Amino acid sequence: MLGVESKRSGFAAWYRNPTGGQRALRIPYDTSGGYGRLYPDFIVVHAGQAGELRASIVDPHGQHLADAADKLRGLAEYAVKHGEAYARIIGVICNREDEYRMLDLKDGTIRAALAGVNSQDEVEKVFAQHGSVYG
Repeated sequence: MLGVESKRSGFAAWYRNPTGGQRALRIPYDTSGGYGRLYPDFIVVHAGQAGELRASIVDPHGQHLADAADKLRGLAEYAVKHGEAYARIIGVICNREDEYRMLDLKDGTIRAALAGVNSQDEVEKVFAQHGSVYG
């Protein structure tokens, strides 16, 4: 992820978000049993055209994990509430073809496509239909 992000124009810094503690970005998400906590892996910072620094959330997550769809929806809901504070909020997977794909979770069409998605196959289908190559 950092190799891709560091090659983007204006790359300035990155932060490995810890799993817990006062310095961690924690995003709640709904589960069938209540709620969970998502700690996105990376916050990256790029300078915009006017030189302003903008943070982005980049969260790679294994679609084979049982909580993958719930976490993607949680991150998408976070994008609705706080998206203006970030340049990008993206989820990233490595699909079965060993290709990295990303979803722009600030996009309403993508958020709608995630509704009702639960299985690994369904998550991969959303990435295939609505995502783009990450790299």
